[in-house]
Amino acid sequence: MDAVTGGSHQREQRKKPKKGWGTVNKKHVAISGIVCAGLAMGQFMIMPSASADTAESVGITHIIVNGRPFSTVDHRVAVDPFSHQETSWMPIWYLESALKAMGLKNSWNGQVWSIQTPVDWSVEGREVPSARTPTAAEMAISIDGKVVELAPKMVAKDPWGHAETTYVPLYYVMESLVRIGIRTTWNGVDMELSRGERSTGESTASDETSSHFTGTLVRITGANISSVVPDGYRDPRTGLTYLSKYFHDVEDFTGTIGGKPFALGFYDDRPNGIAIGLSYNHHPVYFGWGPTPIFDVLKFVGESVIVGTPSAGAYEALNLQNGDVVTQTSQVMSLYGVHNLQTPQYILGLPGDRYPVQIPY
Repeated sequence: MDAVTGGSHQREQRKKPKKGWGTVNKKHVAISGIVCAGLAMGQFMIMPSASADTAESVGITHIIVNGRPFSTVDHRVAVDPFSHQETSWMPIWYLESALKAMGLKNSWNGQVWSIQTPVDWSVEGREVPSARTPTAAEMAISIDGKVVELAPKMVAKDPWGHAETTYVPLYYVMESLVRIGIRTTWNGVDMELSRGERSTGESTASDETSSHFTGTLVRITGANISSVVPDGYRDPRTGLTYLSKYFHDVEDFTGTIGGKPFALGFYDDRPNGIAIGLSYNHHPVYFGWGPTPIFDVLKFVGESVIVGTPSAGAYEALNLQNGDVVTQTSQVMSLYGVHNLQTPQYILGLPGDRYPVQIPY
């Protein structure tokens, strides 16, 4: 059915909502309130006892090293005070053990996690994120004596060890390990660590810092915006029709892929939400709704853009050449390297460009 039927305009019926969409998570709202209160005071700090109360065990996690099961642990989901989004946290002790099994000497002193690589391993050089000393609620990750990440930490009871231990968000761990060639994948249940040559066509979460957009791109807002699909265009796959009197272009991205131009537009259609329009080589190839009524632009990678609402676990990967769409979260994670279910501070995959992820809705 078209979005415009019998002269009335309505949002096309969606598939069954993804987990977390359309419901209010009271616990999340409470946590967000705590975060906002802290920000209003001019600072925010997680105290160990508070962290343990706000964390939520989400089940058994399997750590796999070089293709073999290594250990079992519970990960937790809690708000990352750096990004103010929920993310997955893992006890450092189990990660220490996994790295030792891979031949990496490492130690944890309560403030700094120090990792030492063998002499024949190469370490990706990158500017130290901050020279300041970690606070009581933070930790540093050091590789061969160089701090490569500052991360939040929390103390909570380990259901397996029956004692309090330190947890760290997986995002910062994976960002650090990719520097020394350790491939990491995380699907919410299994965390795999490996080192070696990659099979042809394989893509993993460790690509977060190395898989950049293959084309060129410029963000356009304000008076310079122009519609990327023609008025009256009906997408044969989604059934949605673009009519300028209903859909108002609020943000565009233009550039080239494979030597040909593309244009990506986001359209405000209140109260129905945001729609996406796409043209490639001056021909419309897609017009449809995003994964949720309101969402963010998370990453440009390869020949695609990833949009989504991490708090709802809802994602969509759109190929910028042919308009093909991937909506299953596990496929998006596997194909495009999205390993952290949180909103980044800026759009990823664009070296040198720091565009905001929020669409001006």
